[in-house]
Amino acid sequence: MKIIDFKDIYVSYDVKPVLENINLEISSGEHWVILGSNGSGKSTLMKLFSNDLYPNTKYPFKKEIFGKSRHSIFELKKNLGIITNDLHNYFETHGNFLSTYEVVLSGHYSSIGVFKHQDFTKEQHQKALEVLEFLEISDIKDKKVHEMSTGQLRKSIIGRALIHDPKAFILDEPTVGLDIKAQNNFLKLLRKLSK
Repeated sequence: MKIIDFKDIYVSYDVKPVLENINLEISSGEHWVILGSNGSGKSTLMKLFSNDLYPNTKYPFKKEIFGKSRHSIFELKKNLGIITNDLHNYFETHGNFLSTYEVVLSGHYSSIGVFKHQDFTKEQHQKALEVLEFLEISDIKDKKVHEMSTGQLRKSIIGRALIHDPKAFILDEPTVGLDIKAQNNFLKLLRKLSK
């Protein structure tokens, strides 16, 4: 199955072209790395994956994710675990009072936080505990975001995405801000996720 199937995609900010004639196919089971200098369009490409940005309709194009050209944002987030530095920074700034457990649990509703009006089932709580166990962060279940290391928060955010058993992950510069030991630890986690 093709996760990403892009053909003839152009993206512009105002009138300035950022991506031109992008053709990209990524199939299930493949692992990709996208490299490029600052300003080369990597983040713009990420925004195409997450439907935060759309191609220029001036040109005919094909943009399919999991074989579909249209998605509800919740359906897309369930199937595609997207981890960005923007999301990490948002949790640091606006969700710093949340515990590891709450960060992971919030994935059920794709919210930043857990709210009284959200009814979580026993199964949803159990899934959050299983994710903590899988990521080997059960020991920091009650630790608040403002007390976490960068690596701990990154794992918590990955846990948030894992809540839905996504079909694929997209990670934007996943080791930024991590020291060498934490980078190695994180790469081990990625290998575990790949399996």
